[in-house]
Amino acid sequence: MNSNQEYVLDFVIPAGQPGLSSLCFVKFNNATSAGNVSINSNITLPSTSTDYRLDSNSVTINEAGFYEITFCGKINRNSANQEIHVNLRQDDAGVITNMPGMSGQWIDGSQVIHFSQTTVYQFQNPITLRVTVSITGPTNFNAEALNLIIRKLPF
Repeated sequence: MNSNQEYVLDFVIPAGQPGLSSLCFVKFNNATSAGNVSINSNITLPSTSTDYRLDSNSVTINEAGFYEITFCGKINRNSANQEIHVNLRQDDAGVITNMPGMSGQWIDGSQVIHFSQTTVYQFQNPITLRVTVSITGPTNFNAEALNLIIRKLPF
C-alpha cells in the first residue's frame, strides 16, 4: 500500500553470526634476557569471557575452535651480533613447540627488526601460549612492544 502517509517496507535482513566471539589482547614486558617473557597487561572482551585464562607469563585458550592470532614486536640491535629469537610457543597437552610462522629473529646487519604475523589456527583442546626469547650466546638486546592478539572466530 502506498499513499502519502503509509509505506510498506518489503525486504529481509539476513541472519548470521557476528564476526567475533571473543578477543584477548596481551601486552608483554620488555625482555633483555633469554627465557619466558612476563605479561604486563591484558584486555579480554567481553570481560565475562571464559575463552581465555591468563597467569604471569602465559595465556590458555580454554575452548576448542578457530582462532586468529597476531603476534608482533620489535628487537633492538645486539652488539655481539648473536642470533636472537622471539617465539610464540604452544603447550598442547605437555608437548611444547614453536607455533609455525610466529617468531621474530635478529641475526645481524640491522639496527632494529620489527615483526608481525597473523595466522588462523584450529585448536581441539585447551592450549597454553607463551612468548620466549632464545639467544645463541651472551649479548645485549632488547625485545620490546611484544603484543599478542587472539580473536575467536564464530565458526
